[in-house]
Amino acid sequence: MPGDEMKTIGFDWKSIGNNIHQLRISNDYSISELSKIINVSSRSIKSWEKGLSAPSLKNIINLSNLFLIKIDDLLCYSLEVK
Repeated sequence: MPGDEMKTIGFDWKSIGNNIHQLRISNDYSISELSKIINVSSRSIKSWEKGLSAPSLKNIINLSNLFLIKIDDLLCYSLEVK
C-alpha cells in the first residue's frame, strides 16, 4: 500500500559480539575451540566478538544451541554471565 514502509530491526552487533565473547569465556572455550565446534574460522569469531561482522542465521542458531540460550537472548540483551 502506498505510504507503508518496511521497518527493519537494527541490531547492535557490538553488544551481540560482547555476548558471544562472554559466553565463550564463561564456557571455557578458546576462539580456536569454538571455531571448530561451529565450523567457522577463528577470524570469523574474532570479527563477531569485536562487532565488525555478524554471524549468519545458521551460526546464530548453532551458538544458541551450544550455549543453551534463546536466540533473542543472544541478539537482544547484554548478558550477565557468571
